[in-house]
Amino acid sequence: RTPETPTFSHYSLASYGGTINMNMENGVAGQNDVTLVGNVIAAKEHNGSGGEYFYRDGTINIGLNTPNSSWKGVIDNFGGAHAGDVNLFIGNGATWTHANASRPNGMDSNSMPAPSNSHYGQYDGVSYINRLVGNKNQKGSIIMKDVAPIYVNTYEGAVDVIYEHKNDGSLATDYAAGDFVVLSANKDSSINLITDNSNINMQNDTTV
Repeated sequence: RTPETPTFSHYSLASYGGTINMNMENGVAGQNDVTLVGNVIAAKEHNGSGGEYFYRDGTINIGLNTPNSSWKGVIDNFGGAHAGDVNLFIGNGATWTHANASRPNGMDSNSMPAPSNSHYGQYDGVSYINRLVGNKNQKGSIIMKDVAPIYVNTYEGAVDVIYEHKNDGSLATDYAAGDFVVLSANKDSSINLITDNSNINMQNDTTV
């Protein structure tokens, strides 16, 4: 668990080269309870940006696979071209609350001395998921809180994506959280987009 603060950056998991497995083994999510509070970051080489000493390709695999498993945080980066692979496997009632647990742009190159500053870019405001796998039989939930969108490169399985709304939820502006974008999905995959019925006239078929 990292401190929750809007003024400093903390990472619960950070890979600047190599692979981190959290409740994952041989590509399969384990049955351990996982509680993560903190943003994560993985680096990626781009046109030699990592240089000889700064970073290599990083991968983070996270398995949230029990009802007591949860993660609160976003996926930080120092530019989309430098975003490493973060893979999430979620099911069996686990939850990911997509909300900043600390200040993003933790690798802010503007605050770095030379020569480091030339190897890092700026946070582009997107949480990049390389692969998202949901359990079709026992779904997990992604609760959208942050304004940052989630971009999923490859999706398979099933998951619930939950948004809060203001007013009656009939307008796009009633939803403050960022978009959930899937770039490619395996056959027979599905996503349930969910909001609650607050301020909605449940007797009005048009509104519902």
